[in-house]
Amino acid sequence: MPVEEVYRRPDDYELETLGHEIGDLAFWQALLRRERPRRVLEIGSGCGRLTLPLARQGAAQGFSVTGLEMEPAMLARAQQHASAESAATQRALRLAQGDARDLDGALRRL
Repeated sequence: MPVEEVYRRPDDYELETLGHEIGDLAFWQALLRRERPRRVLEIGSGCGRLTLPLARQGAAQGFSVTGLEMEPAMLARAQQHASAESAATQRALRLAQGDARDLDGALRRL
């Protein structure tokens, strides 16, 4: 299945989402506060729009977050953003390249 071009271009993707209140972050943060997981896996984590705030929350609440992304350019951008995070957030975060269509294989490589 071909990947849409915007997912190969982190600059374009971030321009599309910058300043837009998508509303999903608050949902996921509330869910994690309620469920109190030990680990979280975000599939298709892109540039880290959700992954990084969730890792901040994980650092504060004691859970880890793994972002799985198949596009190298998006993963590299997420890693760039992650490098600016606190040491505690970086410890709570793992970014990995993998394809959700082969989730078993991707999880074995984590």
